[in-house]
Order: sequence, then C-alpha cells, then structure tokens
Amino acid sequence: MLAQAIATTRGSYLVYNFGGGHPMPLLNAGGHWYEMNNGGHLMIIKNASQRLSPHLLVDTHTGDQARCEHNPGARTGEGLWQASEIYPPLKAWQRMGRPTIAVNANFFDVRGQKGGSWRSTGCSSPLGAYVDNTRGQGRANQAVTGTVAYAGKQGLSGGNELWSSLTTMILPVGGAPYVLRPKSRQDYDLATPVIEDLLNKNARFVAVAGIGLLSPGNTGQLHDGGPSAARTALAYAKQKDEMYIFQGGNYTPDNIQDLFRGLGSDTAILLDGGGSSAIVLRRDTGGMWAGAGSPKGSCDTRQVLCDSHERALPSWLAFN
Repeated sequence: MLAQAIATTRGSYLVYNFGGGHPMPLLNAGGHWYEMNNGGHLMIIKNASQRLSPHLLVDTHTGDQARCEHNPGARTGEGLWQASEIYPPLKAWQRMGRPTIAVNANFFDVRGQKGGSWRSTGCSSPLGAYVDNTRGQGRANQAVTGTVAYAGKQGLSGGNELWSSLTTMILPVGGAPYVLRPKSRQDYDLATPVIEDLLNKNARFVAVAGIGLLSPGNTGQLHDGGPSAARTALAYAKQKDEMYIFQGGNYTPDNIQDLFRGLGSDTAILLDGGGSSAIVLRRDTGGMWAGAGSPKGSCDTRQVLCDSHERALPSWLAFN
C-alpha cells in the first residue's frame, strides 16, 4: 500500500500516515518482512537530489538569541556554554520562516547546569554536528565551541559523562544526502574535515547528527531494542532519489531501521525521539495525504498539522 501510494502521488511530496488498516511495512536484515500498526507519519520527497532545500534553526548569538550567552548559570559543570535557546515546535517553525516541514533534530545536552537544568534555564546545546550553510551562517558555532561543526559536545550521553560517537548526515541543497559513520564509539570528530571542506568551497548544505541506522556497506541489523517510543528519523534512497522523514508512532530503533531498509535506503539516521519527537507540517503547500487519512495532531492550528509533546528544544530541521 505504501509503495503504491508513493508511486501514484502527483504532489511535490507525500505524507503517509500509518495506522487504521494502513500498517507500516518493515524488512529486517535477514530478509524477513513484517508489519506494525503503531502509527506515525512518513514524508516522502521525490526527486530529492534536485529539490532538497533544508534549513536549521541557527543560533545567531544576537538579539533574543543572546539570552543564554548572557546567562552565567547556563554552563555545565565542566564550564561548557549552553548557548542555544530552546523553542517549542510552533515557535521553532515560526522562527525558521514557516517552512513546509519542520521536525526536531539532534539529541541535546541534558546534563546539569550551574543554574539548574536545561528546563529551568531554557538553554542547552545540540549534540554532534549541527551546521547550516544555506544562508551564510555556516560558522555560527565558532563563537561558542571554537569549532565549525559543533554547537556543543561531539558525542551522545544520557546526561552523564559516558559518551558515544554520532553519525552525521550531510544534506546538500540540490544534491544527494550522505552519511559520515564513525569507525568506533570514540570516533567523535569525523565530521570536522568534511564540514571544513564544504565551508571552504562555500557549498550550501545542512549537517545534523544522530544514531547511525544505515550507511553504504553497513546495513546489518542494529540490535538496539531500546524502548518503543515516538521516533524522528531521516533516510535517503539513491535508486529512487527519494528523501524520507519519519516522525511519531511507537517504535524501537530497529523498527525504524527496518522501515527504511524496506524502502530501499542505505543512508539513514535516527534523530532525538520520545518526548522530543515533533513535527510541524504546513497544510497549504501542495503535499498529498495518504494512508490513514489526514491526521490530527496535539498542537494543530488552521495553518499546520502539529504533533508533539510540546518540548522546547535547541535544534530544529526544516524542509521547503
């Protein structure tokens, strides 16, 4: 059903809603197909390498985006500046210029701060590479971390000091997305030389980071059963030139890997999920709805479908 809906869509992009007789088709690494009925939204952008226009919510460190920079309590115990203001979904969408699609992006730093926590200060930082060079702000991170690639720590932790490396996805404007997959749990800085090179060439691109699901030559089963939760994830299928953005539902990381494997992708990452998983979708931009109808979200307005737990976050990714 999903393949048929994608094939017959005339619109510029398709939103397929799983649930209610429209199950998610999944393919594990052993070649076994299965189905799940746990909901969620899948956005499909066709001819992606010609049409992709991604943007991030960039911290300019000026005006009302200098609030965290001026808060001495917005620092971790090691003194790392938590310079990124956090925004709930609709505010983030407005801040990014009301794009067609907005989703939450990177995991973020949840360690304690001198002034309390990210919730009390309203300040945090994305984990892993987070760069937007589509509008001349590609070096915004340098003011905070002295690096071009990172607005905060390079790796992922659950609020402690145990870190693991993240996979970076590069989304070129009008090009095919690709991933930089670390060689080990400690291979933290894989993204810097690639991002430096892109900036020096003045390439227009966005970089985000998450947990690697699929990369060329590395499509074996993840074996990350970790909890069923709402998920946000990105994938690209080269043969079909289709970009996939998944949000919502109740799935394990392996389920999301299996969804993208079934769609023919070998380039995919998992972004932050659970209470962070959020989407804002404009209703008036020529997208087509399929699957279980036009869904209702938790924060809908007349202009947008909005589904989230309303968590304010420092990193947001948009597509036009």
